[in-house]
Amino acid sequence: YKETRNDNIDISDVDASADLFGMTKEVSNLIKENNELLETKNALNVLKDDLLVKIEELSNEQEILREEVNSLQTVKGRLQSRITEVEDELRKTRA
Repeated sequence: YKETRNDNIDISDVDASADLFGMTKEVSNLIKENNELLETKNALNVLKDDLLVKIEELSNEQEILREEVNSLQTVKGRLQSRITEVEDELRKTRA
């Protein structure tokens, strides 16, 4: 009888132990989730940086193309003027 009395465990000790285990498991889950979120954040930062580089490249290309369009419009204007001059000369020679 004496042996069984010494083995008695207080129910509050069991509850405290279960609470501690539950809290430890929850903390472990939170740490795991935090690590996953950090990995996701890092991956998104890499993508963001890649997109910023692409934006810079496209902006530079757009500026070059705008300059080319302006240059071509200038050439077009000169050629239209030249066409008008040649047509006028042609009319004068026919007349």
